[in-house]
Amino acid sequence: MVIARQPCVISGKRAGICHPTYVVDPEKCEGCKQCVKFGCPAIEFDEESKRAVITALCSGCGVCAQICKFEAILEVKK
Repeated sequence: MVIARQPCVISGKRAGICHPTYVVDPEKCEGCKQCVKFGCPAIEFDEESKRAVITALCSGCGVCAQICKFEAILEVKK
């Protein structure tokens, strides 16, 4: 049995519940790949621009923003 403190973000997205989304500020991203090494499936590294990119798979957990030492990952205000 799993006891959760909040609803599943995947179910929430399907139900239309708004979770924050995040983007990478290309001016601040240094291309260190720390966010990519974290292992989130929503974060990809664009070899052409040498910057991280957050895809539509983002569940809005915000961990990537917490681990970015350059503060390049920002929450999109809705």
